[in-house]
Amino acid sequence: MPVVSSLRVTTGRHQIRLRVHNESTTMITADQILCHMIGDYLLQSDWMAQKKTSSRLAAVAHCWTYCVPFAVMLYFQGKSLNLNTIGVICGIYSTHYFIDRFRLARYVCWLKNFLAPRWIEQYWVGLYMSRNYPWKYCRATGYHSGRAAWLSVWLMIIADNTLHVISNGLFLYMLR
Repeated sequence: MPVVSSLRVTTGRHQIRLRVHNESTTMITADQILCHMIGDYLLQSDWMAQKKTSSRLAAVAHCWTYCVPFAVMLYFQGKSLNLNTIGVICGIYSTHYFIDRFRLARYVCWLKNFLAPRWIEQYWVGLYMSRNYPWKYCRATGYHSGRAAWLSVWLMIIADNTLHVISNGLFLYMLR
C-alpha cells in the first residue's frame, strides 16, 4: 500500500503542494520484464512455440507456464493471495493468450504502416517503396512478403514483446 505524504504552503494567492510517494509508481519494472522473458523464452517448449497459434491446448499450456514467474514474483513481493492478485494473474493469462493465439502483433505491424502519410514517401524517395500493402500480402508477419524474411520476423517479435510488456505492466500496476 503506497504511503502518500502531502505538504501545503499558502502565501497570499499562491498555493504550493508537495506530495511524496514512498512506493514507486512505475508501470514497467525490471522484475516484470524478467518474468516476461523467463515465461516467454525459458519456460516455453518448442511444441508450445510451434503450435500455440493452431492448437488451443498448446496456447493454454504456454499461458499457464508463462504466468508462473509472475505468481512467484508476486509471492516474493509479499502480495497476499486474494481476488486482486488472482485477477491480475488471470488478466496476464488472458491477454497473453489472445496476443499469442491470434498473433495480434502482426496486425499492429500492418496497421502502424498507415501512420506515415504517402506524400512523405513521394517527396523523399520519389516513389512508393514501402506503401501500405493490402492485408493479403502481409498476413504472415504484418509486413509485405517482399521484405527480407528475417527483418519481418524480428520486427513482429519486437512488437509482440512490446504488447506483452505493456499489458502485463497495466495489470501489475493495479496491485500497487
